[in-house]
Amino acid sequence: MVGWSVAACGGASATVDTSGQVGYADDWRTSALWLHATAGSGSGQETECEHVAQVLDAEQRCQGRLCRYGLELAEEWLDKCTKVKPSSVAPTKQLQARYRDAVKSGTSDCAKEVETLLGGGCKADTCAADAQRWATRCGEAEAGPLVLRMVQRTVERYGGDDAEQLDMRSCDSLRDELRKGASCEDEALCRDLWSLVKLYRKSCEAEDKPPDLVTGIYQMAIAFGADRSDEVVKVSDEPKLIFAGQFPLTLADGKGAILGVCWKRPQESPSYQKLRDECQSGTLDVVRVRSAEGGGRELRFGKVTLPTVLSLTTLYPWVRLVDEQVQEDDRSLAALRDDLAATVGASTAEGVRKLLALVNTHARFLGRSIDAREALGAQDAALTPLFEQLATIKVNGGLRVPSIPNRWSLLQRAKTRPFADLGDDASLQLGAFSAAHSLTLAKTLPKAMAAYRKRLGPLVVMVERGLKPSAADLRVAKQFGRKQVEACDAALDQLVEIEGELLSCPFDANRCGAEQQHALGERWGQARDAVDKAHHGLDIALGVLSGIDNSLATEAINAGCVPQ
Repeated sequence: MVGWSVAACGGASATVDTSGQVGYADDWRTSALWLHATAGSGSGQETECEHVAQVLDAEQRCQGRLCRYGLELAEEWLDKCTKVKPSSVAPTKQLQARYRDAVKSGTSDCAKEVETLLGGGCKADTCAADAQRWATRCGEAEAGPLVLRMVQRTVERYGGDDAEQLDMRSCDSLRDELRKGASCEDEALCRDLWSLVKLYRKSCEAEDKPPDLVTGIYQMAIAFGADRSDEVVKVSDEPKLIFAGQFPLTLADGKGAILGVCWKRPQESPSYQKLRDECQSGTLDVVRVRSAEGGGRELRFGKVTLPTVLSLTTLYPWVRLVDEQVQEDDRSLAALRDDLAATVGASTAEGVRKLLALVNTHARFLGRSIDAREALGAQDAALTPLFEQLATIKVNGGLRVPSIPNRWSLLQRAKTRPFADLGDDASLQLGAFSAAHSLTLAKTLPKAMAAYRKRLGPLVVMVERGLKPSAADLRVAKQFGRKQVEACDAALDQLVEIEGELLSCPFDANRCGAEQQHALGERWGQARDAVDKAHHGLDIALGVLSGIDNSLATEAINAGCVPQ
């Protein structure tokens, strides 16, 4: 029996039985690198040469100086295996040249760190953690399988049987896994995924290198599913916002995402909205970026108690989804078109009542939507008779108003605002306040408004040629108006304060539970009503002063209390 021995990595001697192996020469000297590459391949020169050729081929993904191990192994293969495996000589020489060029291209931090790890710099108490950080940052990016196995063996040398298998996925790969896992619905699955979050944090983050906003939300979404409600994630300053499509339920303001509603995790807007609207006792759960104490930004969980006192997006406008407004506008536009068809198809008297109902229902939509105004404008000619009837109502009623200041105020509003001072039954009601009270449509309905103004002529002539409000009337109006400005200013201050609390309340569960949120909603509604009431009174006063004394209007503008 002929045998040979080599010194293994730790200084131990390895003896291989060579009986029956053809051409097994006594001078077949084997390096530690060769032993590492052939571990588990079986014995015999041909077997080893075949296996190492495969190792060399797999090593081609190495970059830079990390190819030095492939180069050394290729050179040893050519020395040992040229006669044993002549068919593999040419490919191996090509690999040798490729690895030599790569090594010459320069070193990198990854190469320097692995040389430290493999050269005795792996400390027993930190070896596994140091190696894992290196594997995550460098494994996929620069290292080939040969180097990765060498690092794993180094960890095993220090950790023994308890050594964990290194995860060779890169930060980009781990981040992609976080993305896929962010929508986990099963708590057990989410808890299992939490180990992925910990691995990413350990390997890809540092105290001075927090995750970006998107990655932070991935982590928080998994934490939510794993019932880790106290989780807080500090995030970098860039990007400032997230965008539609990055999460199933992205908030329209780009600062976070909705995670659940009534203990379910919907993954699309329609199912979310249905669950939200049907939820009668539960919470809407969100994650949103906020300023952190001491500077920087952090992600926190928030809970909004459902149902809310008023419309959810009225109290919490930041809860609106990216595509929710679009969907609402689509529904509103369809309803507007249906209402328009019913209005233009009715008799004049019925048509006027339907028109008033239409503009009061869709006033906000008409005020902000180009599509809505285009749909209304398409019916300009058909609506003209109805606008003429609106003017007739105001003329017939206005001529009978005995009070000079009231008649003057009525006319000033009537000139540009066809729906002011009209009740739901289409009768003249001086000072009546409705959703469409301030709506002006001269650009949207040029024909209808021109006919309206022409029909309004007799009232214009009578009022403007008659007596104007007296100095005493103006003084009373100004005093009344100033009280409205003061009331409006105070109500607006209160509204801003409450809105600030509504913004922070859902993110402070210890201070702000369901009862507090309910009370805030009621206070917001009361403050909003107070603002509307002040606007209404101010509008009446400004009507008396219009065209005569503009000082109250200036005061109102400066106070931010211009009637809407």
